[in-house]
Amino acid sequence: ILFSSYGLVMFVGGELIISGDYTGGDVFNVLFAVLIGGMALGQVSPNVAAFAAGKAAAAQMFKVIDNVPAIDIMNPDGLSPEDLGSSVVLQNVHF
Repeated sequence: ILFSSYGLVMFVGGELIISGDYTGGDVFNVLFAVLIGGMALGQVSPNVAAFAAGKAAAAQMFKVIDNVPAIDIMNPDGLSPEDLGSSVVLQNVHF
């Protein structure tokens, strides 16, 4: 595709130079613009996969955030433990 675009620029540029609409410098400006634009598009393409992976990860994250739990914590009619008294013993802990 890149070489085809070079050929097209040269062909059309040659026709425009012959007709007197453009100069050789104008044609080479267009040629270099096509060259730089093609290289920029080539450098962007590997990053598209990273953006797609980020979009998929964000969709999963928003799915978890938007999840409505089956248990309503604001409802006082649910079961609750009678005794919360317990103890935690730490043994052989050194700092």
